[in-house]
Amino acid sequence: MKTLLTVLLFLAMTFSAIAQQPDSTYIEKGKFTVGLDVSFIPFHIYYKEPKGSGAIRSGYFVPISLTAGYQLSRRANVRVGLGFGGDKDEGDYTVQDVKYEVASKTFAIAGSVSFSHIFFNLYRKFPIYGTLSVIPAYGITKGKMVATNAEGSSTLTTRDTGMDVFATAGVGFNYKISKRFYGDASYYFYKRNLTGRNSFDHDWESYAPLPRRIFKSLEFGVNYKL
Repeated sequence: MKTLLTVLLFLAMTFSAIAQQPDSTYIEKGKFTVGLDVSFIPFHIYYKEPKGSGAIRSGYFVPISLTAGYQLSRRANVRVGLGFGGDKDEGDYTVQDVKYEVASKTFAIAGSVSFSHIFFNLYRKFPIYGTLSVIPAYGITKGKMVATNAEGSSTLTTRDTGMDVFATAGVGFNYKISKRFYGDASYYFYKRNLTGRNSFDHDWESYAPLPRRIFKSLEFGVNYKL
């Protein structure tokens, strides 16, 4: 909890130069917004019957999303989003004088439905909110493996597709940029795959040092009031 508060206060100080208006109400006219969200959270789709070698990463993506929001009340809003992301990996290994070169490339599309509620207004400039999201995602991973020995080489290509549903929960703050633009910064302390596995070694950067885990739990957005 201390780490979380430190991150929020640091981000608040970073953006304080932007948010100089005395009133930080980020919906002044109208109830609709459109925006762009940039996430650093690595999601992992587990394919049910994978055809790839399993020697390298597959099914990972970090989304960038277009969003549309509706203000339910002065404190509550709901947003829907459409995101795209991907990942690629490659490597090689040798088994019994046969060299294997493997590569994979993933593309994913993700929808999202998010609900946020403002709990209090920090210094009357930074509304602090809690947020919950449900994120269904569909991924395609194309793989390639080249096996080479003294007699020559052979190539195998694979294609995996599948879908998982994720849930996230976090806290964040809004900051005013101009009359119609506002930004948001979120830290997600809860991230879970609801339909696939959740591995300490392979998901959510759980094995990483604390600074990297925090970084890989952040999301930033810019929104425009219609």
